[in-house]
Amino acid sequence: MRIANPTKSVTIDADIEHVKRCVKQLHKIYVDIDMESPETTEDDLMGIYTYRIRELGINFGVRAIISLSQEINGQTKIDLEMQRIIGSYDSGTEVQLANRHMLTIFQSLSKLLQKGEEELKNFTPTEEEKVSNEGGAFFYVTFFIAVIVISIAFLSKCQ
Repeated sequence: MRIANPTKSVTIDADIEHVKRCVKQLHKIYVDIDMESPETTEDDLMGIYTYRIRELGINFGVRAIISLSQEINGQTKIDLEMQRIIGSYDSGTEVQLANRHMLTIFQSLSKLLQKGEEELKNFTPTEEEKVSNEGGAFFYVTFFIAVIVISIAFLSKCQ
């Protein structure tokens, strides 16, 4: 069964140029973003930023597509879509993992948006400011392995 890509849109009271600068700094806080991937692209003219995110619970990871647009009243609209690198989502667990990345992206962006222009130019995060979701995927993989081991043990006793 194919499940639609998780998406979220928010409109904030911030200049689009400041939001663009903050989006381009996301990888400094959110360490799961793979800036070396050829799938990672930043298009300032169109306001579209695509980042590959490492995710152990989804084969080959996920792709975050952030689209920015200027609203009439000076606000900035942020659209975020989480796509699988290969195929489509086929379980609720995969969507939960993608939603966790989506939440982390918005939380990281919120931290960056609170910084002034000078602070943003010279920004180097502390270890406490950096975030990663790899621990959550480890839980799901460990849980899945435990279920398999228990199932095998149960089936061997039934024979």
